[in-house]
Amino acid sequence: MSPVMRDRLGATVLFVAALVWVGLVLWTIPASTGAAAGSRAFPLWLGLALAAFSLLAFARTYLARECVVEEADGDVIGGQHEVFAVVSVVLAILVYGAMMEPLGFLPTTVLVVGGILIFVLGVRKPLVVLAVSIGLAVGCYIVFGKLLGTYLPPGTLIPIYL
Repeated sequence: MSPVMRDRLGATVLFVAALVWVGLVLWTIPASTGAAAGSRAFPLWLGLALAAFSLLAFARTYLARECVVEEADGDVIGGQHEVFAVVSVVLAILVYGAMMEPLGFLPTTVLVVGGILIFVLGVRKPLVVLAVSIGLAVGCYIVFGKLLGTYLPPGTLIPIYL
């Protein structure tokens, strides 16, 4: 499959996923009655943004010229690197979901982000791993938990109520 066809297929799959996401948000999350932006607003805008960006990616396949980028050893970029990236993302999502109930949001986010940095991205500096994983977890907690009032699970093994 050519890179252009692969990009078109990927954009189409993302667009369909966005439509399913928006439909599920509209179907399952009730509309806000008093506030301007209720609990439905953020997931709905994420789905609409995904739909818009997937349409943009699809349109760009018709505007861009096809080119193949090669690595230093002559292999076409992709193949094993793409499989590793996809498998890593799927495993990270599964581990994140499995660890969320027993550990809660903050410890799970720190551990999963740290694991991604170390094992997937190859970051070996402990200070960088700690700063990024703790900073991202606390930042998400402040934005989603405090500013937006989203429920973030405290965990059953280590109940952290902040």
